[in-house]
Amino acid sequence: MERIYSLLSSGHKDPVTSVMDTLKALNVKNIIIKDIQNIQSLYLNDNGGKEMYYLITELESLGYVIRIQVKGDQEVKGLFFIHEKAIKEARLWPEAITIDATYKTNAHKMSLVNIVGTSNSSSVKGSNRLQTFAIAAAFVNNETENTYQWILKELRDAVWPTETRYKLPSVIVTDNEQALRNAIENVFPEGQHLLCSWHLWNTMLTKLAIGKVASAEYNLRITEAEIEFKLMMSSWNMPSFRKACENFEKIITTVGYFKENGQMALSYLRDV
Repeated sequence: MERIYSLLSSGHKDPVTSVMDTLKALNVKNIIIKDIQNIQSLYLNDNGGKEMYYLITELESLGYVIRIQVKGDQEVKGLFFIHEKAIKEARLWPEAITIDATYKTNAHKMSLVNIVGTSNSSSVKGSNRLQTFAIAAAFVNNETENTYQWILKELRDAVWPTETRYKLPSVIVTDNEQALRNAIENVFPEGQHLLCSWHLWNTMLTKLAIGKVASAEYNLRITEAEIEFKLMMSSWNMPSFRKACENFEKIITTVGYFKENGQMALSYLRDV
């Protein structure tokens, strides 16, 4: 990155081409001409651009592959990064990935989109529990369908390029963000999309709690409903799933405590 920065400031008539020629001579393969153009825009930017440049430099020094989106006015739209080690792990365990966004909680007010995988290699000796591992992340200035498509395309190009035969993700788990769901259908049409049970339950909880006041009875009913909901989500066969569904529906609709809230929550669950 320091070499790129130096070449861009050298006064060369065509600095982007100069950088690409230098990188080719050094046998660098994980960067394209668009990346150089985006880095050039950052270099010409104000202090905010310099801060982003130093972040990119640090990430690259740690072994991350970087992709950048820049607006015409040189404002950073997106920064995608993935470690070489994570690429290997994602190819080894591609069966299920989870995508989630942490809303604008950083100094630059950009959302962090986090992508993790699931492996059967537990860090606990003798355990048969599944283990999650980080795959990639992206800072973005919005969460539109186009932005999610950009993230997913960069992910696919980095881990599962079209010219290779690596196994693609079978399942992609997200919350109920429609823009993300649309992007998945476009970029990973081969995979099955599933909703995260944590997000499902929290949405259900919000709907069940409308107009309710915290009380011992409320806590009891919610606990009963949550137990049956978790049994539904963890069922491994249809008989146990049907039984948990019946119990859950009974608790939130026929017991009488939740009344119309229960019907509304049940309708939501069926729709998603």
